[in-house]
Amino acid sequence: MTQSQTSGRALRQFIACLAIVGVCAALAAMIQSSGGRVNVSHFTLPTQNGQHLAATLFKPISATAENPAPFIVVIPGFQRSKEALANIAIELSRRGFVVASIDPYAQGHSSSSMSTRAATEEGYGLFALVNYAATTHTLNYIDKKRIGATGHSAGGNAAIRGASYFGREAKRLGKPSKLHSVFISGYVLTLRDSVLRHVRSNIGVSYALYDEGAFRNALKSGDMRKAPEALRVINSAQAGEQSAVSEVVPGQWYGEASTRSRRIVHNEALLHPFQPYNGEATANQIAYFETVFNHQSGLTHTDQIWQWKELFGLLSLIFSLVCIVPLGQLLLQTAPFRSLVHPIPSAPASPKGRGQLVFWGLFISGAAIACVSFIPMVEVSKQLFSAASSRQQ
Repeated sequence: MTQSQTSGRALRQFIACLAIVGVCAALAAMIQSSGGRVNVSHFTLPTQNGQHLAATLFKPISATAENPAPFIVVIPGFQRSKEALANIAIELSRRGFVVASIDPYAQGHSSSSMSTRAATEEGYGLFALVNYAATTHTLNYIDKKRIGATGHSAGGNAAIRGASYFGREAKRLGKPSKLHSVFISGYVLTLRDSVLRHVRSNIGVSYALYDEGAFRNALKSGDMRKAPEALRVINSAQAGEQSAVSEVVPGQWYGEASTRSRRIVHNEALLHPFQPYNGEATANQIAYFETVFNHQSGLTHTDQIWQWKELFGLLSLIFSLVCIVPLGQLLLQTAPFRSLVHPIPSAPASPKGRGQLVFWGLFISGAAIACVSFIPMVEVSKQLFSAASSRQQ
């Protein structure tokens, strides 16, 4: 094949890849905006101590000053940006909820925090945004009496901390909590009496049955039926000792809507990292917010489109990487890069005999050591670095 033929083929491949990336990106954007029925924009909120919070706002066109909609803040987990939970933001907004997906402090485009206890004292930015939403006249299209929060993993910790924080404020002021309802996904370590007794909000919990971090729970298990953490959530809504439950029924509602004491615990048969990206878990969260906010969208909870957005995003990523090959071919034929072209060296021989034994021996022994040492080393680190491991939040 001549150089001109190679260049022509590389150019065609590069253009084709760019076209596929553009089409997939456009389709993903269309799904994210629910076909234009949701306006998606980005904003930055100045907060305390010179900090700032970055967020993406999903505003349905149906939400107006005359028809205000519930407002829900979405908080991603540790070292995750606001795009990580775009799926729940898409599904809630296409059902008429106004949604703000935030970059937690020190993640994404948000600033770091001056606090060493950012979850307890700031909710990773949740507290500032809820305070702003509840008091500003700018967001005149949200129902200030129906503000919620949801988060996965460390984001779930921030959500329950927010319910406790605004519950204490509500008790002090003699008013309803600014945070009407919260949903905690993939995190139960702070579902303690010291936190829950201040809550004046509805609570939903979703915990993966096979969560790999469940060894840190009270019963060292992901089964929520008799887990003290789940029982404390449910019983925090009960009237007294006689009505306290001894076993949680996953998916069953407890408490009263009139007193913001609705409680529900889900226990999907999943692993922790798959929980935010599962149809059943997403449906449970949709059902929770539609119930506590008495909001009927007309869509079933299983009617979900976020998977298509993820698929088109994946295809865009794949073809963005593929187009590097023809682009490289084109660049290597130009004068500035031509000197980089050299013959491909021969492949090294595969290890045989003793070398093969050493290779596979190191591979298998390394994998085995990692498997058996992970949990013991976590326990050792909790003893050596108790302040960090307990977060002292």
